[in-house]
Amino acid sequence: MRIVCTACSCLCDDIVIEGGKVYHACRKGYNLLRGEREVNTVDGEKCDFEKAVKSAIDVFGNAKRPLIFGLDNVNCETQKLALKLAKNSGAIVADHSTLSCGELIKLAISRKHATLEEFRDRGYVSIYWGSNPHNGIPRHLSRFTYYPRSGKRQRGYEEDRFLVVVDVRKSETAKIAEKSKSGLFIRVEKDSDLIDSFLKALEGKAGKYVEVARALKEMEKSDLNAIFGGSGLYFGLNGGLESFEGMLDRLADLNVHFIPANTKANMRGFVELMLKETGSLCYDFGEGEACSLKEAFSLCDVALIVGADPFRTVPWTISSMIREREVILVNSLKSVTGRLCGSRVKISPEISCFSGGTMVRSDGVEVRLSGGGKERSDEAVMLSLLNQEV
Repeated sequence: MRIVCTACSCLCDDIVIEGGKVYHACRKGYNLLRGEREVNTVDGEKCDFEKAVKSAIDVFGNAKRPLIFGLDNVNCETQKLALKLAKNSGAIVADHSTLSCGELIKLAISRKHATLEEFRDRGYVSIYWGSNPHNGIPRHLSRFTYYPRSGKRQRGYEEDRFLVVVDVRKSETAKIAEKSKSGLFIRVEKDSDLIDSFLKALEGKAGKYVEVARALKEMEKSDLNAIFGGSGLYFGLNGGLESFEGMLDRLADLNVHFIPANTKANMRGFVELMLKETGSLCYDFGEGEACSLKEAFSLCDVALIVGADPFRTVPWTISSMIREREVILVNSLKSVTGRLCGSRVKISPEISCFSGGTMVRSDGVEVRLSGGGKERSDEAVMLSLLNQEV
């Protein structure tokens, strides 16, 4: 059986499950497909899926200030149902995008850029800025950027690709770039200084980071280059997106595109939906206004966590607030949140790889998922909460 893997934003469509074995998946994909499953419980007691959903309906129905958090790893259809549920119940809706790549995705949406397939076939210089694909999106390098032999780039990384890694530390991906003849690692202290170096180099001047001169020289060899920006770029800019966007405008003559390197499977789908419906990435439907993630966690009395593990991925000063709330956890795999938060209800749906529907890849391409097993999916849970029946 061939499936689309939803372990990260690559949404690899070549994963094969045969005879109990998994082929082509990276370690994240394998863990998603073969990881330890969460157990359906109500007040700590094991139960079946239907009873857990009924209890979730009761708990959520009695909430005065509910929060729906997560949704980055579920399909677009579930996200739309979640927003409809939030409108009906006056809930707050939030995800991880305010903590990582949300603003970068907004930037990418506003600019024309290549798809990953187009880059695979034509792309030359890949700049991973504040991103470590070796860990976060493990097959990004091999399927789309540095290693593929495809289209006009049949000689791969030996002659047809150039890798630049910008980071504050020597990550695994940075080590690949540093050791390669067709690679370059730029260790930065302040991203603003690197932006300034790019702008000065374009004018024939020297900035703090002299390595950018070589990067620009390599870019001149191709009609398609790209910056893949990750959460490190977002934090490094510290709100200074305007200067980065200005740099992108100047680099347009060198055919440089900007593509987010977010790790969550359907974060781009969530951001696109939220911008369309609310204009914000974190929205309080009860008050009819945008809010911060800290406000979202502090204001709620019931937290519906869907496809997320906030105790592992959200700062403790924020995530620890839900220890004093009633929690409905909808998660396929065992998680830190499931162990520590004392969830009132735990629901273990089928993993999203088999749920059908669609997700939006990091480059904005809509990907249709395999299967259509909706009976015990995230979508089925959300639909039950919306209709208040199993």
